[in-house]
Amino acid sequence: MNEKELIEQLHSIKVKPDEEWEKRTIRLLGITVKTQQGANKKLRSYYINLAYKNIMGAIITLIVAVLLAGGTAVASDAARPGDLFYPVDTFMEQVQRSFTSDPQALADLEINIMQERVREMEQLQTENNMGGLENALGEMNAQAERIQERVEALNQLREENKIQTQDQQQIMQKLQDQLQAHLEVMNQVQNQLQEKSGEDTEKAQQQLQQVQTSFQQGLQESINQFQNETGVQLEFNNEEQQQNQGTEDQIQNQNQNQNQVNPTDSNGNSNGTSNQNGGN
Repeated sequence: MNEKELIEQLHSIKVKPDEEWEKRTIRLLGITVKTQQGANKKLRSYYINLAYKNIMGAIITLIVAVLLAGGTAVASDAARPGDLFYPVDTFMEQVQRSFTSDPQALADLEINIMQERVREMEQLQTENNMGGLENALGEMNAQAERIQERVEALNQLREENKIQTQDQQQIMQKLQDQLQAHLEVMNQVQNQLQEKSGEDTEKAQQQLQQVQTSFQQGLQESINQFQNETGVQLEFNNEEQQQNQGTEDQIQNQNQNQNQVNPTDSNGNSNGTSNQNGGN
């Protein structure tokens, strides 16, 4: 059963209100209705249906809460893509999004959800569940897109001076820390997949490579954009990350210095070459 089927089943519950309930609702709403008049019948029907729909919505929410409190919440939280309760897990995540109005809190929520997606991917590979692994990688890719959307929203709010740079910095620091950790996990999973054989395994390797590239080109670029626009340099959690960044900066500085020493002319030749040819 997927998320859509679960919602449809809950909404398929049909309970018709009795006449006594209708009378109490009318009194509660403070409406005086003369049933012999057609116009008032329509008005009566409108308010009854409105109240009934609201109450049924609350009942459905209560049913979901009771199911979750009865153990489904534990099962769904431990579920992985392809499991019976996984749609409940993603449904509850969507409920959390619906009740999170603060943009920074919403970005933080999406980063936390990504941790769960990566953990699911790692567990499925350990169990050699290639079908589930394929689904998990798709979920990771979709979650990365959500994070990018949240970061872009924060960028817009910062440009409009609706949030402070230091507030967004906390989110971006967490994103960078988690991104590096996720890439390390994906590298480990990729190495383990290379030790296996089979068509499904090769397909999983290709998909994992695509997700890694998406993370590096998408999320990492979002981090770099924040640093370039604000001048804030995020911290590194380990020496390896700092060394990698230092190497990238060194290469970039070397390229800039090389361009200054040997600027190119309109023909694509360096000045040194151009002058030498001119001397000949």
